[in-house]
Order: sequence, then C-alpha cells, then structure tokens
Amino acid sequence: MSENIIEIVNTDVIVQIQEDSYDLNVDNLISYDYSYCQNKPSVNNVSLVGNKSSSDLGLASAEEILTKEDLANKVTEIDENSTDEEYPSAKCLYDELLNKADVDLDNLSLTGQAVIDGKANTSLSNLDSTGQKVLDGQWVKHWLTLASGVSLPTSDDTTYSLSSYLPNDTYNYEVQFIASCFTSNTSGSVARVQLTSDISDEIYVCGTTCRATSSFSTMGNAIIPVGTGRTITVTHLSTFTGGSYYLIAKGYRRIGTNT
Repeated sequence: MSENIIEIVNTDVIVQIQEDSYDLNVDNLISYDYSYCQNKPSVNNVSLVGNKSSSDLGLASAEEILTKEDLANKVTEIDENSTDEEYPSAKCLYDELLNKADVDLDNLSLTGQAVIDGKANTSLSNLDSTGQKVLDGQWVKHWLTLASGVSLPTSDDTTYSLSSYLPNDTYNYEVQFIASCFTSNTSGSVARVQLTSDISDEIYVCGTTCRATSSFSTMGNAIIPVGTGRTITVTHLSTFTGGSYYLIAKGYRRIGTNT
C-alpha cells in the first residue's frame, strides 16, 4: 500500500486519504446522512433528530393553543374596578343582564327605554306585568287614601308624602288623584281642593259654594306630575269657613326625569 497521502481541502475540513486505497470521487468524500452531522439544532435542549412532535419538544399543540383559556383573567363578578384585560364567565354575564332588566329599569337610560319600547314585542316576556307597564308608560293601579273627612286648611297648606306610594328612584311620575269636598251648612261657605306637587304649579280639582243652609259637595279628579320630592300638597284658602275634603291617589305611571 502506498504511503503517499493526498490532502483534499473542503471548506474548513481537511480530509487525508491514501491515494491508492480510495476512489477520489467527490460522492465518496461527502456524507449526506443528517444523523452524522455535528452541532445539530435543538429546541428546548432537544436535538432535532427524527420525527419530533410538539410534545417531544415541550411545546403546546395547535389544539391546545386554540382552546387554551386565560384563567388568570377570568372573573365571576364585574364592577367599576374591572379592567380591559379581564373577561367574565357566562354565568357572570347572565347575572349582570338579569340585574339590568329589573322591574323598574333603573339602570336603563331614557334613550335605552325608548329603544326597547320600540323594538320589543308585545309580550315582553322577560319582564313581569309591573315591569311591562313601567316600560311603556302604562298606568299602575295603586289605591291610597291620603285624607278622609279632613278639615279644609284655612291658614297653612297640608302636605302629604308619597314616598311609600311611588317607587324609590330618580324618575318623575304622573299620579291620578280623586278629590271631593263638602261645604259647611252656612250659606255662602266655600269648599275647594287645589293641589300642587314638588314639580307642578297649583291645579284646581274641585270646588263648590253653599247656596242654602245645608252642606254642598262636589267631586273631581286630576293627573298631576310628582317629582323626586314625592309630595302632594292641598293649598289653603283663608275664606274657608268649615268644610272638609277627601283625597285619594288612584294610580301612577313613570314619565321620565328633569335632567
């Protein structure tokens, strides 16, 4: 065997071959087998050899990425402190929507009420009968006797609170009142009922004058707007000489706010 050595330089690698013992064809000098490569690439310290799966490389699969839920930002309650990064659960959304659709619709602006009133079907199945009437301005029947046989005021007005009668919110309401009054038995005596509320001027309801020596009576009704002050007042008249009156609230409906 010859001792002659041929050096073939290929990039940075020097291959020494005995001249008479090896075919110098380049295909015999270079290997195309990836497994013989040195410094193979790796992912998460796992060499890329063979058919590696995402699990082999410590990576999440496409399905896991698509279905992964960010539980750290999932919340079951939302309030004024909630952030844009947080997101509610389905039950949380349901509870919030249910709370917003309460009977008196306090959480809905007047514009929102008008939109719902125009778009909703006639059944309004998500509201009870009281809620339906409030939403579309229908009257809510509610009978309350405020005065029964009370002497007509001659020097000071008489004010009645409607706080327990009307809903406790910031809306105004129209209230239907029925009033009756009775004169004294003195000829020429006057009986009259005039009402004013915290947002309305004086409104005449009924009145009469005695023309003989027996009591005269009369009856009337009026619809009067009542604001958040929730009061109705019977105004006095210095010319009253005896006499009495009755006052009953018969029903109400929401009419909006002053803002």
